[in-house]
Amino acid sequence: MKRRVLTIVVPVLLVLASGYWAKARLEAAGQAYIYAYPLLLMEATKNKMLSDYSAQVNQFIHVQYFPDHTYRNVVRPNNDTFYSTAWLDLSNEPIVLSVPDSDGRYYLMPFMDASTNVFASVGKLATGTQEGHYVISGPDWLGSDLSGLLPSSVKHIVAPTNTVFLIGRIQANDAQDVDAAIELQEKFSLSSLSGFLKSESKESVIIDEVQEVTGIYPSLEIESLSANDFLQRFETLLKKTHLPSRDNDALTNFASLGISLEKGFDYRKLNSLDLWLVEKGFTIAYKRLVAAISEGKPAENGWTIFREGLGRYGTNYGLRAGISKIGLGALPPEEAIYANSENDDEGRALDSEGRLLNGAHSYTLHFEADKLPPADAFWSLAMYDGDGYFIDNPIQRYSIGSRNNLSFNADGSLTLLVQRAQPNLGVQNWLPSPEGEFSLTLRLYLPNEKFSTEHWIPPLINRVAL
Repeated sequence: MKRRVLTIVVPVLLVLASGYWAKARLEAAGQAYIYAYPLLLMEATKNKMLSDYSAQVNQFIHVQYFPDHTYRNVVRPNNDTFYSTAWLDLSNEPIVLSVPDSDGRYYLMPFMDASTNVFASVGKLATGTQEGHYVISGPDWLGSDLSGLLPSSVKHIVAPTNTVFLIGRIQANDAQDVDAAIELQEKFSLSSLSGFLKSESKESVIIDEVQEVTGIYPSLEIESLSANDFLQRFETLLKKTHLPSRDNDALTNFASLGISLEKGFDYRKLNSLDLWLVEKGFTIAYKRLVAAISEGKPAENGWTIFREGLGRYGTNYGLRAGISKIGLGALPPEEAIYANSENDDEGRALDSEGRLLNGAHSYTLHFEADKLPPADAFWSLAMYDGDGYFIDNPIQRYSIGSRNNLSFNADGSLTLLVQRAQPNLGVQNWLPSPEGEFSLTLRLYLPNEKFSTEHWIPPLINRVAL
């Protein structure tokens, strides 16, 4: 009798055990994908930007035109500022950022670590608009004491990783303001610490016309990787990236995939079944990326509003991954507020009644006079395609907002028109839409206290009945 029971129970237990094992492997793979995605995306973005612009590390890339439908270096870029970007390599010595007096003009130089966290910023809100110098050192630099080496006026910023993405923005109000903004932009410079002490700075790369887009976009590059190739890249980055101690628990959870904090990462130990499960786990995790950005966030008037959490993610790896996919370089909420049109389960944007946003229809956004976007710098409404890039249109307008010469109603209210055909009343308040689906992002730069004290919400995206 006992033998008969055993012949029944043991196979059942083995089946159950294998099921639990497979489930655990799927879960570990999904967690690893979510954790590693921003690191791999940052590395791919760095390689593409440096290649496209023929730039080097520790060198400014000053882009002197507003991003348009050909811009592919980061997803969901703004169309309101000139970008000044640089990829810092702090492994050899610190880098010094020198900024001019902007005479009150809004600018921001945020520093992102290898995991996309903004760990420090230089700009109007954080440090003011006066002239200044800032030395950025990496976690390995031994000369942490700068006293006696540099003037006391030079501020010291310690980066948590040796790779740093500086993605600066400089406000340019309109066509008449472009020359002044460019003149200011070219006064921002980078130098090595040793070069700074000798009054030497590195020449910047100037991009004053649209560059031909070549190769695969960084996000598509990462998403097209096999599990094996993804793990190889993760292994490489794990070896050279200083990850914060708060990530130790997460990395320990990946042990079944061959990840070890002590021994590094040996994906080669995974057999064909392991890799199949990892591939499956990656597929499931990818589908969660877009969902992660709105998880637990109820829509407000048909908008997903990030009132907190962006830019400094801590252990919220899901949000970090989701934001890196749809908006790499997102700023902390004190610098900018992002309101995105609500999405369905497949990441497609919806109007106020839950219908897909599509250029086959016309839409209005009506701001009451006392409910205009509360931004001390400026605000803008931008449109993107399904991949997060600007859409070509007949008047080359990719965003609309306070920088534009808008036409207000007699009572002080404002109505924006989002549609494919040119409005009969003129183009002042028109944001052209494409033939197919699109999404909207409303940005507030330097949101003022009205945003929080009055819990400001953007207006409904209303489909206009024809």
